[in-house]
Amino acid sequence: MNDVPNARACHRRLREAIDGEASARNRLMLDIYRRHWWGEVTNDIDMIMATLPERDVHYRFDGHPFLMGEVVEFFTAAEARALYQSVIGQGVNTAGPFENERWAFADWGLVFEATLHGVYYGSMFDADALGLDPSALYWLSYPSVSLHPMDVDRKLMLGEIVYSGKPTRIEPVGDDVMKAMIGD
Repeated sequence: MNDVPNARACHRRLREAIDGEASARNRLMLDIYRRHWWGEVTNDIDMIMATLPERDVHYRFDGHPFLMGEVVEFFTAAEARALYQSVIGQGVNTAGPFENERWAFADWGLVFEATLHGVYYGSMFDADALGLDPSALYWLSYPSVSLHPMDVDRKLMLGEIVYSGKPTRIEPVGDDVMKAMIGD
């Protein structure tokens, strides 16, 4: 697979978006998002959790490719930590690179739209329905829109409301692609 988007390039674009944003409030929200996302990319659970309140959050995943049309919703930081730890425990990154990103800002937080990419085991999907080998790694691309409520005063993300579209690409890959996905 030669056309692997990488997270370090996304991180640079995100830094450029922060630097180019005229509003100090919007810059702060983008930076909170950047730290949270980079923690997901690097599987740094402490970095992820440092961007969230100690107790109350709101997470909702609607249509995520792992969920096969199901909805998952929870309201505590402990549940968020458990979700991240379960993905990390499977030996994959909780987030990866993105392309064609767009940002919108509101008084309550920010909206992020992009094509998301990642490398995951077939067992993380409904492998039988998709004809995947549960033990094999797959590159996954899919459209996503996420809402990120923010408490700017406390510099915290209050959760993630994520709407995901149908995968646009699922293809088998080697574990070398997981490293390439992070980038130099």
